[in-house]
Amino acid sequence: MTPTEFEFLRTFLKSRSGLMLSNEKQYLVESRLLPLARKSGLGSLSDVITRL
Repeated sequence: MTPTEFEFLRTFLKSRSGLMLSNEKQYLVESRLLPLARKSGLGSLSDVITRL
């Protein structure tokens, strides 16, 4: 996940759920979302962000 993609995701999550993620949480987002993305047939988190 690029810094730009993470920033998009941070903004998206804040607007949709009120969840505020610091820059230090990028590793956590990647480790939690990547298995879900793959289970859904997407190859990367970039694919997830593109679909959002």
